[in-house]
Amino acid sequence: MRAAGGALIAVLTVVVAGVAAEELQELVSFQLTSTALAFSPDGSLLAVAAGDEIQLWETDDWTVLRTLQGHEGTVTGVAFDGGGVRLASSSWDETVWIWDVESGQQAQTIGGYNSWVRAVDLSPDGALVASGALEHRLGWGLLLLSDVRTGRARMTKLEHEDWVRAVAFSPDGKLLASGSDDRTVRVWDVSTRSGLVALSGLRGRVHAVAFSGDGKRLLAGTWGGVTVWNCDDWSQVGAVSTHRRNVRSLAASPGSELVASGDDDGTLVVWSSVTLDVQWTTGAHEGAVRALAFHPHEELLVSCGEDGLMKIWILPGQAGG
Repeated sequence: MRAAGGALIAVLTVVVAGVAAEELQELVSFQLTSTALAFSPDGSLLAVAAGDEIQLWETDDWTVLRTLQGHEGTVTGVAFDGGGVRLASSSWDETVWIWDVESGQQAQTIGGYNSWVRAVDLSPDGALVASGALEHRLGWGLLLLSDVRTGRARMTKLEHEDWVRAVAFSPDGKLLASGSDDRTVRVWDVSTRSGLVALSGLRGRVHAVAFSGDGKRLLAGTWGGVTVWNCDDWSQVGAVSTHRRNVRSLAASPGSELVASGDDDGTLVVWSSVTLDVQWTTGAHEGAVRALAFHPHEELLVSCGEDGLMKIWILPGQAGG
């Protein structure tokens, strides 16, 4: 397979049909170092942050359709809007960019930062972009909510006491969660721009946050596992403690109850957001699992690790049940 520009991408592994149905199976893997992943809502594209570029992969044959260039630092996050029309990206270059997916051209730049931007997400309706950083002058974590079309800030919050490493909109776009090195997760009402709850008592830095596919639970990846809260009353319903080190990445399947979590050991765990029961565990990478993404319609999961590999995994057939 060849990427845009003719660069050869090495296909390292192909799994032959007939494997055991009860295990996660590696379909194919590519030699590629990435820090962030996101599927388009229709599943036809996979956005892959690769250095200071973003590659848009076609998922029917896993080839690169086009490469988005312009950031001057490592891309730390990517996110599609609910229609797959726009893509947001955050970067070490202290900016967030909004891209037109069809043309691959930059549509807007979101500024206002004084440090690296660590995380980004787009609201499902594509109107708002949330991002997390650190305000160096004040030493507080910065959560910024901006208008996608104008680039203007709609909400600026300095309520975290350290880096904001993770942000996530709920599936209906009504809530926004932010996770920080200060060992807290904060939840915001998007319509009123007000804080709803601060969830504390976590074991370490919050590297990842996500809402379950049905929007009923909030998940936070920290040291040793994933903490889970009920979004009705923000009570803690439990934790998935399979991991032995920092949980570096999280992904929730939009079409099922499944959640995937990856840690600094390279372990990938897939589990239920309803029962918290672990479905599958595998040593996915040699080094941290830096990014995860579920295909929205097929039983596929993508992982990227510090070993410089991007892997596509087949989920057993009962995964979507």
